[in-house]
Amino acid sequence: MPETLSDQQRRAHARATRQGIAATAADLQELFGQRLVAVIAGVKDAKAVGRWARGQDIPRAQAAATLQNALHVVELLRSQEDDETIRSWFRGMNPRQVNLKAEALAV
Repeated sequence: MPETLSDQQRRAHARATRQGIAATAADLQELFGQRLVAVIAGVKDAKAVGRWARGQDIPRAQAAATLQNALHVVELLRSQEDDETIRSWFRGMNPRQVNLKAEALAV
């Protein structure tokens, strides 16, 4: 039986909320790179992302929640799009974008 949208949403939510913050940071860093993940998390020091991904430091609560939200969005998009499209979408190249604000800043 094909996976339903509801199944995809549950799987994306589960991964984003059950995975540790180091793994979340590592996954996002692999997909987007440190600089974009830092923008998403709202931090100035892009190297902090690498420390989070290696488990050497942990982000503040707000940044951690934002990273979880970003991973949730990534997982939802992965059910329909490839990683290159997802990177473009987060950088603000979404053709359906209505407010001209990069999605990375909206998460």
